[in-house]
Amino acid sequence: MTDGRVLPPLKLLYVNPAGDCNLRCGHCWVDPECSGLGFECRGPLPGEISPEHLGSILDEAARLGLEGVKFTGGEPLLRTDFPAFHAEAAGRGLRIVVETNGTLEPEGLWDVWSSLPPAFVAVSLDSADPRRHDSLRGTDGAWSRAMGFAGRLREAGVPFQFVMTIGEPDLPAVEAMARLAERSGASSLAVNFQESSGRSRRGFFDSIPADEALEFIRRLDTRFGRNLIPNVPPAFLTLPRLVPLPTCPILNILGVLPDGTASFCGIAFTRPELSMGRLTEKGALGRIWGSHPLLMELRTALTGRRPEPCASCIYGKSCVVHCAMQSYQRTGSFGAPDRLCAEAWSAGLFPESRRIAEQAST
Repeated sequence: MTDGRVLPPLKLLYVNPAGDCNLRCGHCWVDPECSGLGFECRGPLPGEISPEHLGSILDEAARLGLEGVKFTGGEPLLRTDFPAFHAEAAGRGLRIVVETNGTLEPEGLWDVWSSLPPAFVAVSLDSADPRRHDSLRGTDGAWSRAMGFAGRLREAGVPFQFVMTIGEPDLPAVEAMARLAERSGASSLAVNFQESSGRSRRGFFDSIPADEALEFIRRLDTRFGRNLIPNVPPAFLTLPRLVPLPTCPILNILGVLPDGTASFCGIAFTRPELSMGRLTEKGALGRIWGSHPLLMELRTALTGRRPEPCASCIYGKSCVVHCAMQSYQRTGSFGAPDRLCAEAWSAGLFPESRRIAEQAST
């Protein structure tokens, strides 16, 4: 119990084995240092967690309800010992998801994945045009490496999706990527909208008014099948896309940074005040999850009275804001509404069909 409330289960750990990356993507929301190694992996740096350390964290998390691990970064495959990290998690029967730029393949990766395959891999690919992708990623050859990686995933029978980030409403670019994803055997194409955080200085929603943004999202929603996943709040998507409801399980996750520090996710890379302490001592994870002030603040903000339009939205509880950490980045509050929701509400463009009936009629 926490303040009289039942402690939520810790279902998912976001594990960041490396804080740096081998690419220089201009839209990266965490602004990692560049390894400078091109397409070569590196060994662990002083102070970084080991696979064995992760194993002890996983054992403690299991007692709190752990079901899965997402390896992300930085670039998780940058480390030569990533296969050992994967084996620690997968060997415990956890569901494993990996987010990667698809340009690195540490020795032994495919051997481990053949015996302990991940449930899902998300491969970042921003354009069907190799030159455009390499320009956005700041590294020549990144597109061909990522496509080769996707091909090996397909051959191995590992489900994967492509994830593209867009900084402007470019429908032809999305169409080209959707066709490429289908030809490549990807299960889906996720479309992320660039945020003005980290290395990125201008977000998608900084460049166009709310009505134009909503029209672009409507065209994405109605023009493409369910294999295209626009990363926007559910209030702006048609009902077929809402099964299952797209949301961030922020109340049931915790991030582990490369030095073993706990945070909500990777947010502490750019907002160190959201760090919650090192997971080095036995019992540290349980103490943090049970009573850390930041987690208590988050739970109160997302389960108590919500501001508009969340208070009037039929998804006000289930979507738990689109991304609480981006809301914090923008406003300093975990419970602030998603930017698109707030702007649509202010402009009178919030969908009537997504408002609670008695409030919509007043």
